Amino acid sequence: MEFFQIVLFTIGAYLIGSIPTGIWIGKLFYGIDIRDHGSGTACHLNIEQIMGRNTGIIVRILDIIKGFLAAKLAFFIYLQSGIFAEWEYPIMQMSFGLAAVMGHIFPVFAGYRGGKGYHVSLGILAAISPVATAVFALCAMVVFFVFRYPYLGAVIGALALPFFIGFRPGIFGDKLIPMYVFTVLLSITLFLTHRLELREILYGRMTKVKRGPFGNWI
Repeated sequence: MEFFQIVLFTIGAYLIGSIPTGIWIGKLFYGIDIRDHGSGTACHLNIEQIMGRNTGIIVRILDIIKGFLAAKLAFFIYLQSGIFAEWEYPIMQMSFGLAAVMGHIFPVFAGYRGGKGYHVSLGILAAISPVATAVFALCAMVVFFVFRYPYLGAVIGALALPFFIGFRPGIFGDKLIPMYVFTVLLSITLFLTHRLELREILYGRMTKVKRGPFGNWI
């Protein structure tokens, strides 16, 4: 696969990730920039608190779809043109996934001020590995139910992935090495995007969420 083609499609995945669903919905239907309210971010918890539970759920679903489509871009290219070898497919898929996460966090269409990357990461994992998706989501939900901090759940869910792969390497077959690298990079990324919230939790300044995870989820 030629370098120019890799760069071109990686930019395409980044642009898919850059679609600022929460920001655009806020401006279109509520006449506000969500980043000017609440916590000052486009994360889903802030969207729900400012624009309501239903809007938060819609944005979550759209961001999951966004991540899924970005990762599946590699599959579409592989089927349509065959411009890279079969062994390159998982590498391209995960590379496009990381590009989409970066697009979500630093969206070119919204002044490079986006969300924190949890739901788009969930969509990317759903396209790559249902098993990894289940581990990611389950760990996040368990941590939320125990501690009632959704941000903490997102980070712990991401950090659990490389350890799970290390314990069950046979599940991923030929995808083992790229999957391990991908999940390590993803966990570092989500840790960094949630670092301020983690500090607030550590110092006891973060308010616990009292409702269920489907009403307040990162």
